[in-house]
Amino acid sequence: MKSLQIKIEILTYWHAGSGASGTGDVDAAIIRDAQGLPYLPGRTLKGLFRDSARLLHTHQPKDAPNPDVLFGQEGGTSAAPAGLLYFSDARMPAPFRQWEASQPTKKKAVLAGLTETVASTKLDKDGIADDGSLRKIEYAIPMSLESVISWENSPNEKQTASWVHEMAPLIRRLGSSRHRGFGRCRVSVNTI
Repeated sequence: MKSLQIKIEILTYWHAGSGASGTGDVDAAIIRDAQGLPYLPGRTLKGLFRDSARLLHTHQPKDAPNPDVLFGQEGGTSAAPAGLLYFSDARMPAPFRQWEASQPTKKKAVLAGLTETVASTKLDKDGIADDGSLRKIEYAIPMSLESVISWENSPNEKQTASWVHEMAPLIRRLGSSRHRGFGRCRVSVNTI
């Protein structure tokens, strides 16, 4: 099996939703791993790379990867091929996770320092807040995450690696609210 390491430098607050309401007065909580640390699910990362492959395929159809071959057919049945690429969850680097695990008395403070709650409301045409429109969303602070993309049985290993290298820099935003200034990022690829 061939693998490449992905580094995601997140430059602004970001939100990968858990789908659950937060604790207390938070309306939308971020997804956390077993340690309580923010992370980006592999399926989300796969979707970001799929969008990059589509962009390449649209602008360079002759040389670009076929998204269905790399990622599997979207909305396909269980009989459809899964695609060549497998994505691990993007997590904080191992040294930080180990340090955080060694801080049991400071755990709550460490975890609280990794997030910020942002409040927003919907305003009517006169600039007055609509009743019941106040929402509080939990965002993670800027940080670096690491993931691994792996594949096997590729007809051309070098070409597959080359495509991953081409797709990565096209990812510039991630998570929800990315079109409102959140989740700006830089994605790079390293050989393992």
